[in-house]
This record gives sequence, structure tokens and C-alpha cells, in this order.
Amino acid sequence: MELSLISIDDNEQANLKAICDEIFGEENFVADVIWERAFAPVNLKKHFSESHDYILVYAKNVEFAVNHGIPRSEDSNSRYQNPDNDVRGPWTSGDLSVGPAVPSNIYEIISPSGRSIFPPSGRSWLLSKERFEEFIADNRIWFGANGDNVPRIKRFLSEVKNTVTPMTIWKYADVGHSQSASQDLKKLFDGKAYFTYPKPVPLMKQIVQLYSEKDGLILDFFAGSATTADAVMQLNAEDGGNRKYILCTLDEQVADKSAAKEAGYETIDQISRERIRRAAKKIQEEHPETVGKQDFGFRAYKLDTSNFKDVSQTPNSFSQESLFDSVSNIKDGRTDLDLLFQIMLTWGMELSLPITKTQIDGTAIYNVADGALIACFADEISESVLCQIAKAEPLRAVFKDESFANSAAKINLGQIFKEEAPNTKVKVV
Repeated sequence: MELSLISIDDNEQANLKAICDEIFGEENFVADVIWERAFAPVNLKKHFSESHDYILVYAKNVEFAVNHGIPRSEDSNSRYQNPDNDVRGPWTSGDLSVGPAVPSNIYEIISPSGRSIFPPSGRSWLLSKERFEEFIADNRIWFGANGDNVPRIKRFLSEVKNTVTPMTIWKYADVGHSQSASQDLKKLFDGKAYFTYPKPVPLMKQIVQLYSEKDGLILDFFAGSATTADAVMQLNAEDGGNRKYILCTLDEQVADKSAAKEAGYETIDQISRERIRRAAKKIQEEHPETVGKQDFGFRAYKLDTSNFKDVSQTPNSFSQESLFDSVSNIKDGRTDLDLLFQIMLTWGMELSLPITKTQIDGTAIYNVADGALIACFADEISESVLCQIAKAEPLRAVFKDESFANSAAKINLGQIFKEEAPNTKVKVV
């Protein structure tokens, strides 16, 4: 299930919807939610004080989109009572009459007190007479404590969904507002305000709950204050889920003379990462049962060019001096982990997989996901090390070209794996 939810204000809402209609298709438009983001008006405004933002919801294919609903609140459940001690538990009552009238469903009902009751003018009873008698026999009709009121249908809490269908106007009383989000973030950073207009965690939790499974992946292209990460971690702590998140942000510098700059932050993503650390610590303090069970860690990556040099050259661009540049096909300054992550991407492996670094005869070895990939990027690799890696029978093994003195050494590598781990995919980069 793939959905996109995009927050936007009045200035660009119309343009954004036109773009989304073109990209996703008008038929995949789901909703235009209005979020009440402002707690109080700004009286300096000339005409209107803007109090809302929009959240455009689009599906990749609306036919397969599943809305999980919003968990029932204590307030909504409190409307269910049990004045007659029904064994089925708390219930609330609903109107028995509907309109426009269905002639066959207009009939007399005699209350327990003996009063004759007909539906209001222009309306009829919701149930046929036969069905009504069945409801009476099953104690699903309520005439009031004195048995003299207009009949109503009993609807039991035990028989309704655990969630409610969301409406398209989200009040700040339910999902928070910008001011409350700012205050919560200040508390997390010991009273320091590093962001203006962050999103409230309850808002992001509701978004995540609606359209993600408990093991879903949530992608936020505008990480900002990392509210999405905070919301995902909180939801996992509350319902035992294993949701994952990916946050993206530009390499944006913090403003000069800002509180963030004075605190030592250089870029927005540095604050985002610190927010995740502090939020994770707070959640573990509030939910001690998650310690050691829920994964609160994260990895931070920076988008860059390939780790490998472009060795394709034309005769005119080739010179004797450039021979020295061809000694290594790896760019200067690139680390073993840089190489490992690029290889993982090449093989379509998740960058969140566990990685352990070990030593074999003093040579550094990286083991991804317990043998899904073993990598060694040492400048020299002994035959003993190669044999021990092969005997582990990983699914994949990767080495760098410089590790082998000549073609004969690489042929020997292939022979070792052919004998010890014939099913391992071996790559030399």
C-alpha cells in the first residue's frame, strides 16, 4: 500500500493539487484534509488570520488503499453506558426513524408503558415490523428507563469497530497545533527554540496510523525537526509495532546568530539527529518495557557521487601522467564503510541491516546481516583470510581490486570459493 500525504498552505494548495492530479491521476485523489494549526488569531493581520493548513492525500492506486481508521478515544467510548445492565456490556442508542419514509415501515409500536407510537411525519421506522420484533426479543430496543419514551436502537461498544473513520477537518484539540509543537520541542531541547512552526507529534502519529501497517516504512522527504521519526518511535512503543522511517533533508545551514548556531549546530540535519536521540531517550523513560526490545537506533547517510573513479577515457584525454590515477579505481578519501554501503545498494540490500566488524588474522572483515554479505577491503588479503571467509559460506562476498597483486591472485580467489562456498556470489570492485 503506497500513499502520499503532503502538507501545504493556502499559497500553493491549488497548484500542488493540479500537479498531484497530473502525477498520481485525479482518480487516485483520496482527500484534502484541513488541519487547524493555529491556537490563537494574529490580530496584526489586515483581513484574516490564517488558522489552517492542508494535507493532500493521494494513493498510488486508490482501489488498494486501506484506511485503518483512528483509534477510538476515551471520550467517544464514554458515551457508551449500561443503564439496564445488559450482559453484552455498555451501549449507546440511535434513532429508530429514518427519512424519507418507506411506506411498508410505517407501523404502530406499543411501548412497555402502553403508549402508541408512530414515526414522525415524513419518516418511517428503520426496521421492518418483523425485524423490529426480532430486536425486541433480543433486547436491542430501548424505551427509556420508565418504558415510555420513543424507541431507540441499542448499539453495543463490543460490536463496533475499534477505530473510527476520520473526518476531513482535524482540530488542534485532537492532533495538536504549531504552538504546542514548538513548546514540546523546546522542552526536549532544555528550553531552547531551534525550529519555527514544527509539526506536532500527535498530527504525525495520526497520519502514520491511518495508512501504515505495524511493520510499514514511512518516508518523509522534508525531515525538518524530525517529528516523523519521533511519531513513529512513539507508535511502536505504544502498540509494539516495528515501523521504520526514512528522513530526507537538504544540507541546509542554520541561520547565523541563531540559537542553534550558538549551541554549536551547523546544519539543520544535525538538530534533526539530536532530536531523534533525545526523543528516543524520553520514550524509553516513559516506556521502560521497550528497552532492549524496540530499536531506537538510526543511521545517517549523505548523498554523494560514486566511490569509484570514472576510468572510461578517450585516447585524446589519456596521458602518461594519468597512469598514476589508474593505480586505484577508488576515489581518495573514501572509507571502507563508504564502499560497503554502495555495494549494499548495488545488491538491493537495506541500509538498515545489522553490520558487525570483526578481525581475521588482523584483517578487518564486515559481516552484514549474519552472512548475507561479507566484505573485506584490506590492501592485502592473505589466502588464509580468504579461506576463512569462504568457509563461512556467505550469500555474497565482495573485495576490492587493489587487494590482489595480479590476475593470478584473483583466479585463486575464484578457486577458493568454488571449493569452499560454490553458492556464494563473489564480486571484486
